[in-house]
Amino acid sequence: MDSNSANEQNKLYKERIILRQKGEEILKDVDEALRKGKSATDPRKQFNSWLHSLEGKAWKKEEFQRRNGICAYCSELLREADAVVHHIEPI
Repeated sequence: MDSNSANEQNKLYKERIILRQKGEEILKDVDEALRKGKSATDPRKQFNSWLHSLEGKAWKKEEFQRRNGICAYCSELLREADAVVHHIEPI
């Protein structure tokens, strides 16, 4: 193998390493963007945000009273403080 051929192989090898690093950076950025997108459209997260709003709290209280404190899912008698959403409306 002559020195030109060895130099060319070294050059190609270095370029390959650089391209692989760039590809890994791009994949990392894509994974991060996908994670952010998923959390922005996560229905559970949106529901929990609504549930902690004034409207959500009022709905929970109204449903609890309408059901006379009995769980719609497991039929247990509950105190309002103990009622979580699955007890009010099964998910």
